[in-house]
Amino acid sequence: MTDIINYDLINEILTKIDFDKKEISIYLSSLELGEAPASTIAKKANIQRELTYVVLKRLEQKGVASHTTKDYKKYYCVVNPEELVKQLEEKIYLLKKVIPDLNEIKQKVSVKKPSSKSFQGVEGIKSILNLILNYYEKNPNEKEILGFGPSGYFEELLKYSLPHFINRRKELKVNFKAVYDESKKAIEKKKLPYSEIRFSNQVDSPSFTLIFPNHVVTIMFNEEPLALLVESKEIYQSYLKHFDVLWKNSKK
Repeated sequence: MTDIINYDLINEILTKIDFDKKEISIYLSSLELGEAPASTIAKKANIQRELTYVVLKRLEQKGVASHTTKDYKKYYCVVNPEELVKQLEEKIYLLKKVIPDLNEIKQKVSVKKPSSKSFQGVEGIKSILNLILNYYEKNPNEKEILGFGPSGYFEELLKYSLPHFINRRKELKVNFKAVYDESKKAIEKKKLPYSEIRFSNQVDSPSFTLIFPNHVVTIMFNEEPLALLVESKEIYQSYLKHFDVLWKNSKK
């Protein structure tokens, strides 16, 4: 055993496991003294006796200190350092037991409060397409993307990267079910792999919408392209109903 004690490190570690400065001082003093009355501990820790009683009571509530009575006088002692580790391990064990419930609460909150992110420019559009593909990589049981809007904009904006996106979608065997405007460029979409394409004159606005589980992406092809990603079960279901109506009323 080394004679050099790193009190700075001890203080740092004990602070991180929820000891305040006075609790550390009294714990270390009591650890060194063994079983002792509060007045002796107070003198050793250089803390007022009245305050020492208060701190000792806090330590008892934490399960770190205890006392016995001898000849009508209280003697205090603190747990061994190994017991501190056991207490932390027990807390970690208990916390792990409720992790599924805590995540369930988080999931419910995320459903109640939709989250949104915006992506700007060509690189932003690339990022959102990669995000969509990453979703399907992580959720291999999901096999369909829905979409509606005009044709030609993606090809013009993502001349070189769009084929890569289509190939990755093909590798993942994710079907693209979409309604396009009635144009020559749109008709060419029927050649896309893993795709079901229909046509409608109701999707001629300069924006394209992509729908995948619990997410809706709206891409606006302005001078500076902008995409808005919304994560919400309710909004997703609303767009799903809208797409179903659009699909039923579109041409093959």
